[in-house]
Amino acid sequence: MRNNAKHFFSFWLNLSEKTKTELQNIFTFLAKSGIDEVLASGALHKTSQATFFSKSHNISLQHWKMMLINNDPSILSEHKDWFTINRNGISSADYPPYVNYYRWLCPNHPEVLPYLQNIVKEFCLLPDLDGFHLDYIRHADVILPPKCQRQYQLNQTSEAAQYDFCYCPYCTSSFQQQYGYDILSIPEPDSDENWRHFRWHSISNLVKELTSLVHSSEKQISAAVFPTPDIARRLVRQDWTAWQLDAFYPMMYHEFYDQEINWLAQAVAECRQETDIPVHAGIFLPSFEPDQLQKAIELLLDLEVNGISFFDYRTATSEQFNVITSFK
Repeated sequence: MRNNAKHFFSFWLNLSEKTKTELQNIFTFLAKSGIDEVLASGALHKTSQATFFSKSHNISLQHWKMMLINNDPSILSEHKDWFTINRNGISSADYPPYVNYYRWLCPNHPEVLPYLQNIVKEFCLLPDLDGFHLDYIRHADVILPPKCQRQYQLNQTSEAAQYDFCYCPYCTSSFQQQYGYDILSIPEPDSDENWRHFRWHSISNLVKELTSLVHSSEKQISAAVFPTPDIARRLVRQDWTAWQLDAFYPMMYHEFYDQEINWLAQAVAECRQETDIPVHAGIFLPSFEPDQLQKAIELLLDLEVNGISFFDYRTATSEQFNVITSFK
């Protein structure tokens, strides 16, 4: 986020299993392609290696971390109570919704925040790391985007109990203390507005603490969020416009919502209606042929977004890189 180029382009990049030479070649290529920033996931030592190459090429680097999804075997065996529980009383640790890796930590469990803070502190000690990029900082999808519903052969017209999180003792007791009644006594808790807001605030409070920590390390903090404020609140209990981050990266993956490329303009407009914080439009490269990518980038640049972020380096074709580079 430090580069002031007129057209600010980012890539999400997984550092795992890449050798030092491969990382050097990747950053050299990205620099030649005019990429300003990398959002990099990977272990601490890989991220440390990446900061060396990013700095030498004047590419900003943020560590990209899945925050509330957790499949660490030691956490699962020693801290099963950290995981979210659905309205049926089933833990996501035992029966992950949709896919096997959808095991979610509860933002209200008192030990989860310190656990996440320790992870963030570790990376923020890297002197040449520019920022920390939050991902999966939300609840599990209570309703999937239309394309994903078809993929899993679902027809989600309401908030089904098996996908409705979290009803663990920490969430329900904290809610009762704040609002004076037991959410489990409500016939249709998914329709309760206080309960809805409680879960938004649960995530937002977590983000507030992490933001303070990252800023105290003199780093920037950003997040990959759902494409519009309304979609984020409805589908994943994520009220991201309440967060005081340095930038948002809404994942405007139009095909997931059965939309055409022009929908990007609507998504950007909805984001700007609710936040003045910089917005970097995230686009899903597998959805684009080169000519479509050209159209999407032109559209977003005409809207003067703060940046465009591409998911992800692994899927990018040489033809797509040619299109991206042509704008630099």
